[in-house]
Amino acid sequence: MTDIWKNSPRLGKRLDRVEGLLAETLSDPGFPLAEATKRLVFSGGDVIEPLKVRPLQAGERKQGTTVRAWPDAKYFESPQIPVAGLVHVLRSKAVLLPGTRVTLTLEKSGQRREWHYESGLRGYLGEALGEPDLPPLLQPQGYVLL
Repeated sequence: MTDIWKNSPRLGKRLDRVEGLLAETLSDPGFPLAEATKRLVFSGGDVIEPLKVRPLQAGERKQGTTVRAWPDAKYFESPQIPVAGLVHVLRSKAVLLPGTRVTLTLEKSGQRREWHYESGLRGYLGEALGEPDLPPLLQPQGYVLL
């Protein structure tokens, strides 16, 4: 993969603009997050479908974010997403945000992976080591001893 930040400063500016639009929209106090579903579509850093808001249907989730992404050949050497790297990043989000459920669905293959560590790093280490009950030494306390 190319160094997209060095080779394409336009991409960085476009991502900043996308991030700004999302932050502005979501920080509006009149924007009811749990009462409606929202859809905003970007392509190449530009809004191609303006924000659409519709009321939630009965039984629809009131929380969560779905991000769908496709590599743009203009910025990447290959249209193939490096799945191993993506898996690593998504799993780390679940580890660092205890209680958060992170799901990866590869639409082409139908493969689905999900990570959820209620106790964060402790849960991850317990799973990785095959030890559900970690010794107290490995239980994070929320602070660092120097």
